[in-house]
Amino acid sequence: MHSASITRLRRLALIGSLLAVVSLSACAGGAPPATSWPGVTLSGDTAFVAFNQFVYAVNLATRTELWRWGNTAGDTYYGAPALAGDRVIVGGYSKGYAYALPVSGGDALWTFASDPGNVIPGLDLLKHPNGSAVAGAGLSDSLAYVGLNNGHLMAIDITNGAERWSFRTPDHNGFWSTPRAVDGTVYATSLGHELYAFDAATGAERGTPIDLGAPIGGDVTITQGLGLLGTFDNRVVAIDLETHQVRWEHGVDGWVWGAPQVYGDQVYAATLQGTVYALRLADGGEIWHRSFGTAEAAVQIRAPLLVTANAIYVAARDGRLHALKREEGGTDLWNPVQISGAQLLSQPQLWRWEDKDYLVIAPMGVETLLHIRDASNGTETWAFKPAS
Repeated sequence: MHSASITRLRRLALIGSLLAVVSLSACAGGAPPATSWPGVTLSGDTAFVAFNQFVYAVNLATRTELWRWGNTAGDTYYGAPALAGDRVIVGGYSKGYAYALPVSGGDALWTFASDPGNVIPGLDLLKHPNGSAVAGAGLSDSLAYVGLNNGHLMAIDITNGAERWSFRTPDHNGFWSTPRAVDGTVYATSLGHELYAFDAATGAERGTPIDLGAPIGGDVTITQGLGLLGTFDNRVVAIDLETHQVRWEHGVDGWVWGAPQVYGDQVYAATLQGTVYALRLADGGEIWHRSFGTAEAAVQIRAPLLVTANAIYVAARDGRLHALKREEGGTDLWNPVQISGAQLLSQPQLWRWEDKDYLVIAPMGVETLLHIRDASNGTETWAFKPAS
């Protein structure tokens, strides 16, 4: 069989598996059908949320909606908004466009219309690797970096929306992750097994792409000269970014979608089988693991973990929010709480207000956009539901 046909079949098998993992139908009676999972970014007391057909700005302190924006062409949004000074950068899923919105609200400052190929609304990626933006934009001082499912990666001028450079993967395997710009280099993971590195200003490739041998759906975490990532063949991998060699890898019990998180000298990652792992940053050795699923039923953890000095917060697809003691082997900090009818697919965010820590949760499949919970005990403080 021709290599292109083999690549095509592998892609179809992968996308079929991904569709089985993530269902975008609403779970709660009366809730509107979900066309995306929510992405959330905090700035002070303001939460910026990209979900379904709108981008919202919500003041958490006053519990009020500041503004919302929806493109008239009917785009939808997955990735967390990126904050670049006085503007919010979002990538569109249905159209494959990128937009810059004023932080204070109002019309889009610019729209970047890529050449996305055969864009198919919704999550129907089986027909064609189209130009959907699944993740948020990465940022440097002057550029926004947006990856698309058809293998395009674009660098866009934050000021005026002009394209500065672009790249496309040879096999058209897509980018489902947020590019990371660090010290003049942009790193991006692809479903085609590679970790790419580019000159942030020019787009010139820096070295040969690192082939990990399996699709990578999540972001790469950059720390101490290492690139940490999870793979869809059940590994957490650390890449030496200077030598482009694997420093270490650790086998786990399922796909790792959410980016590994680092606190101090430890790495934390979760799997779609519902297990949280704590590993040594130096060599990948396991410190402990904690499983929430069973042999009969996995409790999928797609969202990246939220790791603080004392706790690890785990958002699971079954709507449960777990809190673990980080330094005590992953034992419970408080009993898990359930958001009825919801799927939790986005990373919890930490909000500090009046000398107290709160968790900002963006559920999918219910009518509330945000749930605010006391980080110390999981008690719900309030929930925000957008006006009709």
